[in-house]
Amino acid sequence: MIRVERKGDGNFEKMIRKFKRKVEDAGVVSEFKDRTHFNKPSEIRRRKFNARKKTLNKVRKELDSYTY
Repeated sequence: MIRVERKGDGNFEKMIRKFKRKVEDAGVVSEFKDRTHFNKPSEIRRRKFNARKKTLNKVRKELDSYTY
């Protein structure tokens, strides 16, 4: 369960922003979107593969940018 504690006379908008950030970090919204409709196993594999490829390319770019 996600909670946001109010400290003193805490600003309501600030509390909402903290709550949204915690929900985003916990992955609640993305999990809900994934569960709303059926995804084929091949589609899930393709998404995972593309995500791995993206992170690998990002790491390669960072490594290439270093000068020795």
